[in-house]
Amino acid sequence: MRDDFDGRDPNIRSESRMIRQVLQSAVSHVPWRMRGMIKHVPLVAPFQRWLIANVLGRAEFVHRVDAGPARGLVYPVRLPQDKGVWIGTYETDFAGALANAIAPGDVCFDVGGWHGFYAGVMALAGASKVFVFEPLPANCDRIRRLIELNPALPIELLEAAVADRSGQTEFQVMGQESMGKLMESPFQPEKASSKHISVKLVALDDLVAQGRVAPPAVMKVDVEGAEFLVLRGAEKMLREHQPTLFLEIHSPELARDCRKFLEGLGYRIEVMKEEESIDPNVSHFLAEVRARPVTVRKIEEDAGSPTASFDLPILLYHHLVSAAAADPAAYEISIRQFEQQLDLLTAWGFVVISFGTLLRMMDRGEPRPKRIAIISFDDAFRSFYELAFPALKRRRMPATVFVPAGEIGRANRWDIADGFPERAVMSVDELREIAGGGIEIGSHGWAHRSLPRCTEAEAREEIVRSRDRLTELGLEPTIFAYPYGRYSPQIAAMVRAAGYKAAVSIFSSAPTVTANRFAMRRIYVHPGDSAWRFRCKLSRAYLRYKARRARAMNETAVSA
Repeated sequence: MRDDFDGRDPNIRSESRMIRQVLQSAVSHVPWRMRGMIKHVPLVAPFQRWLIANVLGRAEFVHRVDAGPARGLVYPVRLPQDKGVWIGTYETDFAGALANAIAPGDVCFDVGGWHGFYAGVMALAGASKVFVFEPLPANCDRIRRLIELNPALPIELLEAAVADRSGQTEFQVMGQESMGKLMESPFQPEKASSKHISVKLVALDDLVAQGRVAPPAVMKVDVEGAEFLVLRGAEKMLREHQPTLFLEIHSPELARDCRKFLEGLGYRIEVMKEEESIDPNVSHFLAEVRARPVTVRKIEEDAGSPTASFDLPILLYHHLVSAAAADPAAYEISIRQFEQQLDLLTAWGFVVISFGTLLRMMDRGEPRPKRIAIISFDDAFRSFYELAFPALKRRRMPATVFVPAGEIGRANRWDIADGFPERAVMSVDELREIAGGGIEIGSHGWAHRSLPRCTEAEAREEIVRSRDRLTELGLEPTIFAYPYGRYSPQIAAMVRAAGYKAAVSIFSSAPTVTANRFAMRRIYVHPGDSAWRFRCKLSRAYLRYKARRARAMNETAVSA
């Protein structure tokens, strides 16, 4: 974490940093779902208010959010207004539902961007682009700062208010510089402000028709009483593209009007229940035409549904050796240990499947045995052809081999410099032979480069050129494995756009293995895995532990 201060007195700045870091450390050890309860402990709330007012509220500081749906977002915190963001408890129900609704590659709108918090949540959830609309100059400055601090997130600021027409309008700035409303908004007429500014006004239908923005898959709207105006100005877009909507509605009358309008467009409305509501007149709406994406609770209740996600162990191997001993640091195990593990899978009642079968289970509701597993090999080493392929054939088990397409018939140039022994990569004929023998072929990039470090042209070569080359060879890859397990939401979107049906990584914070099909989590098999430890790695408890561990890493990108 990095802290920036604007304070002039170095003694105050040093003291503030020390106290704040102590408090942050204490808060970070409290489970984030319980952090909102701290204020109910006697004497804690008064002390917290005093500390924020007298020490922590002196200046803005930069904080990487460590809990909640915005985990990993680098945020410019100003206390006391950003306390909830700082400790990870800011509107977690609403933000969590918003993140769960986003699939990798979705375009999203954040209408009424405030300080960019929700735009950050949507970008972290895998959106390929987040257009954030905000008219207030002070808020726009905060959003630009957030974009600067998170250069990898695909957030674009449009400095405008959204309503049912385009042009210019008067905007009332409320008591707090971060709050305001359109002059034509009927919201809170008793709170009229004497401070007015002229702002640009846009209608979403106009922007989409002009090609200025792509139609969204998910849209969040919070515009201080002008929500109905936003919907009227987006009627054509809502009718034709049917995005999922998250709306904060500021009065019962406004809620009635918005509900009637959306139901007329075929939307189904759900009032989201939250643990705590500051204003009883404010409600959160979820509006959708399509089936709602499955939440974690739904996964537990309905794991057999074609749309539900579920856990399964996806085993990851690299290199096999014929000797009894294997080097743990060289990503290898012995063929003897591998064959023992294959036999244990059978003895424990696991059905080994391919990714193609897995996707049919996910998409078509194909029957799913109680225990399933996938065997995958990265790097397409010849040791797979010589050792693993015969062992799998004897047991009639499928597996998936991920191939660095630009290195076919060569060697592992990508990791020899790191001290790994030279290993041959399978030839075209060997790849065709194993594919003919029931082995699924996937792409592992072109030259095995770490994608987050690639230029756009290099990433396109890793993702698109590798698929084209394997397709030319008749191997038809539909699954992509991120080299070194590293990816980002933008890279996942590129993989999806290239035509792959799914992708695998190593660490993913998705609640289940299949919850994010473009970042399915795998388990590395180690030469130190005894039969007992191997069985533990196949368990549901271990898979949940891997998900928790990934979330705790507090990283946007993942790595092996």
